[in-house]
Amino acid sequence: MTRQKLLNMGIFTFAIGMLLVFVIGLQSQSSAVGIGDQAQSFELQDESGEIHDLDDHLGEKPIVLSFFTTWCSSCIVQAPDIAEFNEQYKNEVQFFYIVKGETQSTIEKYIEENDKKETYLLDFNLDVSDSYGVVGQPETIVIDSNGVIQEHFIGTVTRDLLITTVNGIE
Repeated sequence: MTRQKLLNMGIFTFAIGMLLVFVIGLQSQSSAVGIGDQAQSFELQDESGEIHDLDDHLGEKPIVLSFFTTWCSSCIVQAPDIAEFNEQYKNEVQFFYIVKGETQSTIEKYIEENDKKETYLLDFNLDVSDSYGVVGQPETIVIDSNGVIQEHFIGTVTRDLLITTVNGIE
């Protein structure tokens, strides 16, 4: 084969591969829950091995899920605001970090080194992330006390934004 044909074949193969990734991504997004939908039930283990079932918290108070990784600089930037929000609203809102695809030892080390108090749920296989249509991080989902998704923020959130959002749904 000539060099030009090989180049064209490579470009064509790359284009088909990208198209497949795009189509598969759209299909997974079409099954995800969104704003106005009932929250997707899940059970995840926290950093200490305890299992948390979202259904156990539905109907009590609003829930905030913050999808997070330890290597995400934006996640680290928003962490102090999240900690302040969680401390101020711990009796009015159930807050969980959902750790995307990281090992338990990685998150334990992060918690210890940074003296974290929040609950970190481990989404090892990204099943929960996928069911909520979360593709990046940070992403934050706010669920009202009836279990309906009220907001899905992509990117960093502030303490004030979370307070405004939670107060707007109560």
